[in-house]
This record gives sequence, C-alpha cells and structure tokens, in this order.
Amino acid sequence: MPLRNKPTKKKYSPKNTPIKYADTNIKQEYARIEKALGNCHFLLINIAGKERTASTCGTAKKGRRMQKGQLVLIEPLSEDLDKKWQIMFKYSPSHEKILEKENKLRKIEEIKDNSESENSDDDFQFEDDVIEQQENTNAEIDFTDIDNI
Repeated sequence: MPLRNKPTKKKYSPKNTPIKYADTNIKQEYARIEKALGNCHFLLINIAGKERTASTCGTAKKGRRMQKGQLVLIEPLSEDLDKKWQIMFKYSPSHEKILEKENKLRKIEEIKDNSESENSDDDFQFEDDVIEQQENTNAEIDFTDIDNI
C-alpha cells in the first residue's frame, strides 16, 4: 500500500484588519459598550458622554463578540440622533491605542473634566455678590486693633 501524505497543520495568524475612522459626513461616532440588552442590542456611551442604544450590523456580527467596555464605531440609522444607532466596527485594544496616539479618541474622563472647568467660571460674579463681599470685609476689620499698632 502506498503511504499517504500526512495533512499539515494549518498555521492561523491573527487577522490584521485595517482601522476604520469615524466619518463626520455620515455622523459616525466612537462609543464604549456599557451594557448588553440582548438580541444584538447594546447600551452605549459615546465619547461626549451621551447614552445611545445600538444594534449590530451584519458585518459586525460575524465572528465577533461584543463585551462591556469595548470601543466601537457607531452611526445613526435615521436623521434623528437621539434614536437608534448601529454598530459598524469593533476595535481591538491595539486599534484603540493607535486611535489614542493619533488623538482621534479622547477619554470620557477628559471630556468631563473639561466640561466642569467650562461650567465653573470664577471670573463671573453678580454685582450684589461683590457688594456683599465688600460689606463683609468691612465688618471684619476691627478699628481698635489698628489704634494699638
């Protein structure tokens, strides 16, 4: 009997998928998965801190599991931005690092810090507050201490 050739083991290499960037013309955004709602629907928080509900498109469903905290690319299904969104692409941790290096992706904590600093404007005061502060400083001065000096 002739000898059979043994089948060689196939070496699987990880897929090097190219990075998809957000297209502002079709209002795509970056978001993180907050919670799985079931039936391929997810609760997301976009980079600006707004909650979105999204479903996965057909190409994102193929062989990819979505987990809490993962970065995804979403786009709206209609003109109304407060309604349904669709997950177009799931980023790997290496893709996420590249986006952060290119400053395409800002962390949510940075945005919250910036919004708090914009809301707290220390230079702005009402006239009544300024007058009350001046009266309080005048009331705190004790003129007997000045005579003793």
